[in-house]
Amino acid sequence: MRESIPNCVAFTLTELLVALSLSMLLATFAVFSYSDTSKLYSVKQASHKLSMALERAAALALSKNQVITCTIKQGLLCKDEETRKVLPSIATDPPLTLSSNQLELHFYPSGTTRPSTLLLSYENAVCSIRISLYGRVRVLC
Repeated sequence: MRESIPNCVAFTLTELLVALSLSMLLATFAVFSYSDTSKLYSVKQASHKLSMALERAAALALSKNQVITCTIKQGLLCKDEETRKVLPSIATDPPLTLSSNQLELHFYPSGTTRPSTLLLSYENAVCSIRISLYGRVRVLC
């Protein structure tokens, strides 16, 4: 006599195709989300790099007791040759779009500067750098 084979539990081809299509759909959303996140991260990184350089320029104006003039145009460039040795030019890694074509900042020995807001953007990611009257730099993304 033949013994009967117990029922095997298995997936049907339809169930397997549905599971694969759902996993591919989730993977597609993850890829698009990652590309947006990486753009925003690169803008944040460039904004923080620029804000740190601006804070160093303000501190340098206080320590040297002289006016430090810096120009922001696709990065930071300070005019004074001696300042450039301490604070080298900063270029942003992705080519960011600035809110103004060129912005010139003057950091005074009294610790003050002209308050201004600088918007940095790369495709759909935007960050703003706000500089207060007393040279405090804040990055908002």
